[in-house]
Parts: sequence; structure tokens; C-alpha cells
Amino acid sequence: MRVQPWLTPILSLLLLVSYARNAQAQVVPGMQTSAVHSVGNLGSTEMPYAGLPPGYTGGNQGFVHAAGGAPDGAQPWPTITPYDPMFSQHYTENGLWHRITNNSKSYWATFDYIRTISKGPHGIVGAESGVQSYKDEFLPIISNAPISDQATADQFRGTNTMNLTNSIGQFAAGVPQFNYYNWQNSSQLGKNRSDGLRLRAGFFNPDDSGLSLELLWSARDPNTWSVRTRSAINTTALNYSNLDFSGNDPRDYEATLLRVLNSPTGFLTDVAPLDLEEIIETTLKNLRGLPVFDGSFAGTTIPFDLEFTIEHSAEQYGAVASWYATPIVRKKGLLVRPLVSVRYFNLGEQFRFRGRDSGLVYDNQQTLGDPLIPGLKLHPVPNGLDDNTDGIIDNAGDSEAGGGAGGGAAVDAVQFDEFKIAVAPYTAYLNAETRTHLAGPEVGLRYDLGSDHFKFWGQTKVALLANHETTRIEGDNIGAATKGDLLNPTPTNATPNKFSDKEDHNHVSPMFEQGIYMDAQLFHYVPVLNRISLFDEANFQLGYTVVVIGEVARPHESIKWLGNPSQGLFPKVSTSRESWWTQYWNFGLGWTY
Repeated sequence: MRVQPWLTPILSLLLLVSYARNAQAQVVPGMQTSAVHSVGNLGSTEMPYAGLPPGYTGGNQGFVHAAGGAPDGAQPWPTITPYDPMFSQHYTENGLWHRITNNSKSYWATFDYIRTISKGPHGIVGAESGVQSYKDEFLPIISNAPISDQATADQFRGTNTMNLTNSIGQFAAGVPQFNYYNWQNSSQLGKNRSDGLRLRAGFFNPDDSGLSLELLWSARDPNTWSVRTRSAINTTALNYSNLDFSGNDPRDYEATLLRVLNSPTGFLTDVAPLDLEEIIETTLKNLRGLPVFDGSFAGTTIPFDLEFTIEHSAEQYGAVASWYATPIVRKKGLLVRPLVSVRYFNLGEQFRFRGRDSGLVYDNQQTLGDPLIPGLKLHPVPNGLDDNTDGIIDNAGDSEAGGGAGGGAAVDAVQFDEFKIAVAPYTAYLNAETRTHLAGPEVGLRYDLGSDHFKFWGQTKVALLANHETTRIEGDNIGAATKGDLLNPTPTNATPNKFSDKEDHNHVSPMFEQGIYMDAQLFHYVPVLNRISLFDEANFQLGYTVVVIGEVARPHESIKWLGNPSQGLFPKVSTSRESWWTQYWNFGLGWTY
């Protein structure tokens, strides 16, 4: 660079001029504008400058100081303080320059995978009290004429007045747990499990106060229980190996049965070379019953012999903003900080029921013209054995008292008089959903134990949150169709049994949250990964969080199970609340800058 010679005298002159000028710095309102400064042997020299406030006395080598507080308007923290001097240092590592200072924020972020486990449903699917079971309603009918099958009724009741044994000499009675369209408990679904993500980010000040922002999402992962496919329901021992049809799978007995029942010719439909009696007795299962209030004194239980399925799912997402105050406990390796937060949390739960029925009623009567007994479906006790050695386990429409009833007979109307078509096959379903919006302030504590390289930390929070909840249900065909409780479609209304209902409520819900986490710089010690700056500077985080919220509407318990459309009785919303909890297991990576 070329320096102009004429700049030298000009700069020298400016230095001489500036020596004769007064310089002021940090002028504080109310302070003196001059002070006496004794400089060595030069004597006392009056140097105008922003002096000290009134009341400052004493001195050292001519400097005037006072043992008093700062004047009005002075703001010594955090820029000017004798207790925390400014510190700044630059250093090089791995070819990169870094800076350490105690007067800047420390920014951080973590990205976690979370495994969510939340409270599942519980209680009976259907009306839980005040409704008679299927056994209560139909075992007296089975015991008396015209059925007169006291032996089967006794076995279902768990008694053995006739000292019965099955075909291989095993005691077949005295088991009160024998299913006969028993009620299904929704707790069979268990806890709801799903996957999700959590993102946290924020900063800490030099005094360890700071801000944290958190976003969380947990996906909806339905949990399904099908009585037919997941329970040890009676199976068949028939051999299908020699059957072959173009375009049809002969092993799909249910599809064949539905084709027969929906055909104008009914039981006279040709299914050769299959045997229709085998199809019926194999396909119709003693599954579960749905208890409902049908307008009668004792209610009724609706049987389903083709399918009984329940499903539950939950979805969560939310956001939390937290401010951490300066520590109330600051010791070596230990910080305890109060915190205040604002939370929004959204919980969506769904409960679904689906049942399918053949529309048949059946008993052990094989005389043409025997009366149809509404709602009756006769099954043997479900002992899982082929008592009558006909190749079919637990034949529908047969008590399996002995003899081979099935297989190979020609199709005729008399043979199937024990199976009577009450209605066409139908599907009943009900979907219930609750959507809960929670928002409000939180208070709590955060505690850190350890160092930046390895530490445990946790948070404890409590809150009282505003809760806006919506409960919806919708469905179709909730009624005992084989007893005539469903309405028939008309040209103007193809779905007369369809229904829907909704309720909205506002209230408050208490909340408690506890989280425990571990942060460790593990990747710094892992070969190869520690050569990648993204991992070398990352913290591995592992943690567990539990959240408990009170007064939460649950979908499976917010249903009033009315079921008799012919009398104008349809299911309705009846909001029911209880405590709900969820747990998060998380692991992920975090960075600090």
C-alpha cells in the first residue's frame, strides 16, 4: 500500500490539537463534570471529565472513589460489573477457529424419535349394566319345549345335572366360562402404542436462564381385535385339497354362504360339489354379543355369528414454550431452576365396533314348519372338540350330542329347516371419536446434574388447562335384526337405521408431567463418527416422560347404547370423563452452539 507523504504533517497536527481537547466518556446524569487527578510529580491537574457522583470520598494516589452505590440511571449488569468480568477467547481446533465468551447465548437443539404408550380402552363393548346376557335370555328357551335341550343349557350354565361327558370321555360340563355370545371387554385391545417425533430448541443466557420451544407429534396406529381371527374360535377339519373351481376359492366358505343367503333361491342355490350343510355349520360361529337397551325392561344382547371386531387408536400433537429462570440452587454439578410454560396439546381418540351377522336363526329342530324362534342361535358348548365326529368342530345349529350330521347329503329344504332366514345378512357398526384441545400455563422445576459432557436432567410440571372437547358418533344397524328391531329400507330412505350424534363441552383439566433424561457426548469416543463434525459435536439423548391429564372424555365410554330403531332408539353421545395418561420413550441427537 502506498502512503502519501503529505499525510504525515496533517496527522501530527491533529494529534497536537486533540491533546488540548477535553474527552468525556460514560456521562451519567447527576454526576460531577470534573475531578482533580494527581499524576506523579506533575502536580495537581484539573482534568474535566465525567466525574464521580456526589458522596464518593477517599482515594488512592490522587484518584477519588467513594464507597457508595451506583447513581440513578446507571445499569451495571450485565455489561459493567466487578463480579463477573468480561471474558473472550479464540482458539483453533482441527483447523477451525472457535470463540469462547461469557457474554453470549448458548443455543441448542435436539431431534428425537419417540415411542408412545398411552392408556387404552376398558369396559364392556355395549351397555355395561342393566342388560341381560344372551345366556340369561335364551338358555331358558333352550331348556323348554320345543327345543328341550336341557343338557346343552346345563353345560352353558356350568352345571352337570346329567353327568355328561363328550365323545372321548372327557368331562364336558361345569365350566361357567363357556362362551355363548358373551360380552366383549374392550381392555382386550390393551395399551395404544405408536411412533412419533419431538423437536426441541432454545438458548441459555450466561446466567443460566433461558428459553425452550418444543414440538411433538405421535402418529395414529390403530389397535384391532377380531374375535374370529384372534381368538381360539372353533375351526374345521375338512379337507379341501381336491376342490378346484375357476375363479372361486372353495375354501372361502363365508363368501359362498353369503352368496346363498343373498340369492333368490336361498338354500336351494347350487353350491356343488360343496355341501351346503357343511358350509353353514362351519361358517357360523359363536362369537360375541352386543348388549343394548332396546326399550324392554331387561334389554337384549345382539348376537353376531360372522364377525365381531373392535378397534382403538390415538393421535397426539402439541407445542410447549418454557422460560427457565436463573437458578435457585447453583452448586458444582447441580442446577435447579424454576420454569413457567405455555402449552397446547391436542388428543384425538377413536373407537370402532363392527359386527356382521348371517341373519339366520337356528336350533335343533328338523321338522318342516317348526316355528321360528326370534333371535335364537343354537350352538354346542365351545370345547374345541369334534364331539359328533363329522369333521366339523362345534357345529352351529347342533348340540353335537352324537352322530355324524354333516357331509355329503343332497340339498333339500327339509334338511335345512333348522336354519331359518330371519333377515338378509347385515353389518352393524359404530364409530366414536373424541377430539380434546388443551391449552394453558404450567409451572415447575428443571434440575441438571452433571457436566456438559455427561449429565442427567429432568423436569416436573403441573398445570390447570382449559379443555375444549368434541365427541361424535355415527353408525348403522345397531339393533337385534333377527328379532325384528331394524327398519326396512324404502325407496325414499335406503338407510333408515343410520344415526349420528355430537356433543361439545368446555371445562378445565389438571395435568402433571414428569420427565427424566440423559445427555452424553458418546459419539466423541466412537471411531469414524468422531471424525464427522455433525456427530462429534452431538449429544446422545435418552429419556422417559409421563403425562397424566384429568377429566378427559374417552370415546368408548361416551356412548349410550340404545338399540331398537323400530322404536326410535338409536345410540347417542353421553360424555364420560376419566384420567388419561401417556408415556414417551425417546432417543435422539442434540447440538449446542
